[in-house]
Amino acid sequence: MANILRIAPLLAAAALSACGTTGDIQPEHAPPTAVTAPAEKGKVAIDLSGYDKVVVLDFVDGTDKAKLKPNEVGAYTDHMATAVHTFPDIIATKIRATGAFQEVIRGPSSGKALVISGRITRLEEGNGALRLFIGMGAGSSHFDAVTELSDGESGQTLGHVATDKNSWALGGGIAATQTVESFMQGAADKIAAQLRDGKRGPSVASTH
Repeated sequence: MANILRIAPLLAAAALSACGTTGDIQPEHAPPTAVTAPAEKGKVAIDLSGYDKVVVLDFVDGTDKAKLKPNEVGAYTDHMATAVHTFPDIIATKIRATGAFQEVIRGPSSGKALVISGRITRLEEGNGALRLFIGMGAGSSHFDAVTELSDGESGQTLGHVATDKNSWALGGGIAATQTVESFMQGAADKIAAQLRDGKRGPSVASTH
């Protein structure tokens, strides 16, 4: 029993690490309204305190369709048409929930704003039953995306966030619940939290 208790945290840690990450905001050259500053523990925070409005646009389909069979292209294209709308919907909802910004608009809007856009580069729903009962990579789910932050007036890119998520390769109950939907929710949570911290100014370090 003691041995089981000792290895349980290791197994949990392995499961989490095998599921990929949603990274911290990686700043790029920014205008004065969104400067970067050193944060705690060597991290970097973007100063978004100059923005009161966030505009969240649809993402684009950046996936590789070269390996799809001809009879799969239509269904996959329809699926992606939904995904590039669903993920930014979730991001907008999560940002609103933080209460950090006065306005969060889903769709194009003129004027001064922080614009959130991006592209989905991999999306595979996989098969939950295969993940649960077989594992070893069978039925794996994947969700990769790049979320971009830009200034609405100048169009200048401020930074980006990379998401690279996949189900636990060893399978079981943990892997079975790791769906594209859960990956989108988790990524949006972290993105929204980082934007909230950025709105507070450069002195706030990300803790997520």
